[in-house]
Amino acid sequence: MSPQDRHDETFVGRAEELSFLTKLTSGRLPSVTFISGIGGMGKSRLLEAFASQRRARGATAVLIDCSFVEPTERGFIQELGRAVGGEFTTCAEASSRLAGLGDVVLVFDDVESIRLLDTWLRRSFVPAMPPNVHVVFGGRTPPISAWLQMPWRGPFHTLELGPLAEADALALLQRSGIDAGRATRVNRVARGHPLALTLAAITLERATDPELEELAFHRIVDELARRHLSEIDDPTTRRAVEAASVLRRVTAPLLAAMLPDVAPGDVYERLRVMPLMRLSQDGLHLHDAVRDAIAAELRSSDPDKYLSLRRACWSRLIRELRTAPQSELWRHTADLIYLLENPAVREAFFPSGAQSFAVEPARDGDETAVLAITEKHDGAIAAHNTANWWKTAKDAFHVVRDRDGKVAGYYVLFSSKHIGCRDVFEDPIMAQWGAHLASQPVAEHENVFFLRRWLSRSEGESPSAVQAACWLDVKRSYLAHRPHLRRVYLSVRNVEPYAAAATELGFSVLSDCSMGTAADSYTTAVLDFGPASVDGWFERLVARELGIATSSILDLGAREMIAGSHRVALTRREFDTLYYLIQRSGDVVGREDILNDVWGDNADVGSNVVDVTIRSLRKKLKERSSLIETVSGIGYRVSGDHATQAL
Repeated sequence: MSPQDRHDETFVGRAEELSFLTKLTSGRLPSVTFISGIGGMGKSRLLEAFASQRRARGATAVLIDCSFVEPTERGFIQELGRAVGGEFTTCAEASSRLAGLGDVVLVFDDVESIRLLDTWLRRSFVPAMPPNVHVVFGGRTPPISAWLQMPWRGPFHTLELGPLAEADALALLQRSGIDAGRATRVNRVARGHPLALTLAAITLERATDPELEELAFHRIVDELARRHLSEIDDPTTRRAVEAASVLRRVTAPLLAAMLPDVAPGDVYERLRVMPLMRLSQDGLHLHDAVRDAIAAELRSSDPDKYLSLRRACWSRLIRELRTAPQSELWRHTADLIYLLENPAVREAFFPSGAQSFAVEPARDGDETAVLAITEKHDGAIAAHNTANWWKTAKDAFHVVRDRDGKVAGYYVLFSSKHIGCRDVFEDPIMAQWGAHLASQPVAEHENVFFLRRWLSRSEGESPSAVQAACWLDVKRSYLAHRPHLRRVYLSVRNVEPYAAAATELGFSVLSDCSMGTAADSYTTAVLDFGPASVDGWFERLVARELGIATSSILDLGAREMIAGSHRVALTRREFDTLYYLIQRSGDVVGREDILNDVWGDNADVGSNVVDVTIRSLRKKLKERSSLIETVSGIGYRVSGDHATQAL
């Protein structure tokens, strides 16, 4: 049996679950089914077998791996359109297309990768599906209770996968070529865990190690993965597996950057035929449980190598980000986020724990609960202001619901579209932010967020599961508004619990602001993502974590240029133009590109504003004016040598 055949055997023994799943989606009514189980339980193989079986019976079966999907409404709809044929922008358009395809099964694997979309999937996408569509989700954790209360006209089912029964585990091992006696000993170690069974089959020559049998269940895969790596005799293959362990996905260009002394095509093929690798349209994927175990071992045993691999990966990803078309941008962005180990960011975009609360747009009936929470923690003046916000901009409110559907907390996120709401800016804090924005304006095509407040019914603004749910939902808005989101303002009464994380993320404190009394004082702060929006912010965060120097000539927070021991004020256009050029160091950038990307869609492409701005920058750069080169007839370039000094 080939390594790939052995890999495909991970759903063997799931005949009962496969039969049950098929029965659930064979009726005339539409259905929603969640399949859950810890990593390595064979969910993906079961879903692949199920989709294949439904196709064989004449249905249209669409299997989408959500780890490749941008966790925004736009990204999800676009990915579905690619899968079923069509260009959609709304749920209604997708529904119309699916309605004409007969019996349809939509299977979404690794749904936790798009957890940011949970509310939208539950309240908008699934209810919009036509009667001929059955929806199946696969993930590590069961759905939150809010799914049971969604407006859905068909049955709702959950199926949790556990370890294989002993007979099924032994059958899987024997189909892999392991004799019955040894299979019994191997299963004493693997205990019916499909991934552990596969690892044990390819790693253990003898399954008589008492230490393995005594390990806690959740540590079996970790230990077997480490043993698997140590038993790879070929050093090139072992290095390739180590490189793969720090990546979200494996591609030949990334391998070339991380292992420059070997042929990338060769090491890619070495990895492709390994039994724990999965081939997708995006590249190779090492099973996440195995990947995490090997990465942890490498981080512990050889931290210098671990850091070197991540730095090399960062350099390659930055090049890809700068040239990627909009349709491919998320893949590279997700790769970059994956390099981050900062939990404040990593968990916000790739949450690992179970979700406890539902977050959704506020309804009319939520006002009383929102005002009660506000008065309890912030007082009567704040409650009065909140009531005014509700009347003026209710669409800025999002509530967190508990298992019973009651409001457990809320957050208020205003955006640039609310700037014209006079009542909103009568609030002292919003007025302060408005003044700051007026003194440091953004471009016409750039958006600004104002995270005015978040509160939990029980914990107020303190760190809590409710606060985490609020911030997770805010990150969905970050992604949905990139690449035009430029700045985020926020306020907090007690800055102490958040000070370290806020500084690390790039927030700059503005000042304290009183709502009328000393007891109602708030600290306000701003995060400027920079001209490259959220992607530029990710780039800087990863670079800082990896110890890679970013711009030594620009202070992004103060928006100033650093010239030796002096700081030089820049206009908004000067700052954005220089930042834009430095981000594309080594590349020739045309005047029209600068006009479109820095000045925005309303730029006059026939004007000489770019040349005037460049002359002004060179004057302020003084002895470093050669940083910006003129490329005759095309535009400008920050040369590679100079960029080394500037970045």
